[in-house]
Amino acid sequence: VISTMLTESKSAHAMALKLLEGKLLNAQGLVRAKHTEWLEATKRMRKAQTELQSVKESAAERTSQLERDLEKARNRAALTINEAKLKVLDLQSRLQRHEEKLRGHILFDDTCNGTYSRFNV
Repeated sequence: VISTMLTESKSAHAMALKLLEGKLLNAQGLVRAKHTEWLEATKRMRKAQTELQSVKESAAERTSQLERDLEKARNRAALTINEAKLKVLDLQSRLQRHEEKLRGHILFDDTCNGTYSRFNV
């Protein structure tokens, strides 16, 4: 009887051991799969970080270039405005000189023929 119980106990122990070994193998497989997923996710994350850094650098470069272009455009606009102001002042000065010349030459003639100056303007 003890021998039978011992044999049954050994059999039950062996089956329990095989069951535990199967569970251990399943758990190891699951751990390997999860580890592989984690490694792949880490690779994707690093790649995304690299791409993000590249985009940030590109955006900073483009922003810097746009700021330089804007500053050049502002300087050109200021130069154009100053040139236009000088041109207006020159034209006003020329107009004033012409007005002064004409004031000296145009005289109202109240004779009956109605001429205005010796130049017959």
